Amino acid sequence: MPLVRRSLGDSMTPSTTAAIAALNSRSATEAARPARYALELRRDQSAAAVETAALALLAEFRPRIAPLSPADHAVLVLELLTKTLHGTPPPAAFAAGYALADEFRLRTAEPDLPTPFFPEVDPPPPPGTPTEAAIGFPPLCFVDPENLPPRWALERLRVPEAWAFSTAQGRPSRGQGTVIAQPDTGVTRHTELDGVVSVGGWDVLDDDADPTDPLTGSNPGHGTGTASVVVSPETLEIAGSAPSASHMPIRAITSVVQVAQVTVAEAIGHAVDHGAHVITMSLGGLPAAALQHAMARAVAADVIVLAAAGNCVRTVVWPARYDECVAVAATNAADQAWRGTCRGPAVDISAPGQNVFKANVGGDDTAVGQGQGTSFAVALTAGVAALWLAHHGRADLIAAAHARGDTLQAMFLRLLRATARRPAGWDAAEMGAGIADARALLAAGFDAGRSSKAAAGPGFSVASLIAETIGPAAADDPDLDWVRFGPELATTMLQIQLARPQGAGEAAVPPAVSRQLAGSVANPRLREHLGLDADRAG
Repeated sequence: MPLVRRSLGDSMTPSTTAAIAALNSRSATEAARPARYALELRRDQSAAAVETAALALLAEFRPRIAPLSPADHAVLVLELLTKTLHGTPPPAAFAAGYALADEFRLRTAEPDLPTPFFPEVDPPPPPGTPTEAAIGFPPLCFVDPENLPPRWALERLRVPEAWAFSTAQGRPSRGQGTVIAQPDTGVTRHTELDGVVSVGGWDVLDDDADPTDPLTGSNPGHGTGTASVVVSPETLEIAGSAPSASHMPIRAITSVVQVAQVTVAEAIGHAVDHGAHVITMSLGGLPAAALQHAMARAVAADVIVLAAAGNCVRTVVWPARYDECVAVAATNAADQAWRGTCRGPAVDISAPGQNVFKANVGGDDTAVGQGQGTSFAVALTAGVAALWLAHHGRADLIAAAHARGDTLQAMFLRLLRATARRPAGWDAAEMGAGIADARALLAAGFDAGRSSKAAAGPGFSVASLIAETIGPAAADDPDLDWVRFGPELATTMLQIQLARPQGAGEAAVPPAVSRQLAGSVANPRLREHLGLDADRAG
């Protein structure tokens, strides 16, 4: 069986050349990153053969190609040095991916397209102000600051009680001995992080060992703020939920408002390869084969992986939406859902995320303030995971999980759900099993929750996103290749979600899609929602 559809002596088909040529051009000196595609191989394909063919046939675009990670050759990362996805309309970016997949017989070829599906600003603008509208955030997402004590979020998670319980039991407390990896914007110096043990830091964007946040993106200091929520020592105004854990900062994004999934997948690979025990991701966007491969590898290696459910688009985004990940929604000091939290059946657990105190950057390296978003909810919960690992010993927990036929991730999630607090009126279908309870988690037996297994869900695929947002009938399209078209469908659905207020009707003018997608969707309800019968395909 041939490993690629065309022989090396042939040139590319005109349609592929045209599709790639439609991407924005990039000069050698331009700051914009080269266009990147994640190439997911079929099982019968050799990575070396695909690499050789791609380098030959794509020579005019100055390609570079490498495996996603040394341990994952099922996905190759292709860079086209003369092209950029920066400013390229999504339909054109996806159309080039479909052409590449066809050219080389790939399962998928997905653009590493930065997407704005995790709205978060620092500090958040007051709701309804021109500033909020100007940056394209849905109204009614953020709330006003509140008069709260700096460590209120730890109290709601019963973290101080968990610290005391471990100490009383003679066990390692406060996450001692664990390593928490954090793909984010990197970190910068702040007094709230003084004394934190940093290990294995990396900058995926610059391919070096310096994860310093240059503070140039639209979320300057985001990584510093989320790091403080999980690992700040108890010495100053705030404390992290695991203040004795070691921190592995990984600069993987310039802003949570523009997240590229292949880069996040590379960060996950680095964390696994360099000894992380917990990976927390305060970011979100599209589904991607590279991302799912990286997460599956982490879970198989008994690394606990968590991600923020998302902000302001209401439905849970990826990677939190993947079954391989613990999805964390956000609550407030009254144990109610934060107004901007994403929610729905993909949520596993909730934690404080409305006006959580964190380190602020910008002129004063001692400043702290309130932040809003599921970014902070997941960071706090990652610290709870570290408390659990430290208290019981990671090796013993892995042995106990494997004895029960579980991964460490599966056992942690089962116990986290089983021990969660459920305030009166709690909506488990929207906000998960409850609010994480660190003290109860540490005291729980390893078989807790085994008698009440959750029913098998739909896998939280793109089809389930459509079923949630439009209705189950809209996801009934059996001939549609959901894997091939999933990222573009998710992009379009989330663009529609982001463009409308929470709880409002459909956006008036849905965004354009590629002609490949437009020609493949048969379901009339889905076609109507996407506006495909208006002939607006790109």
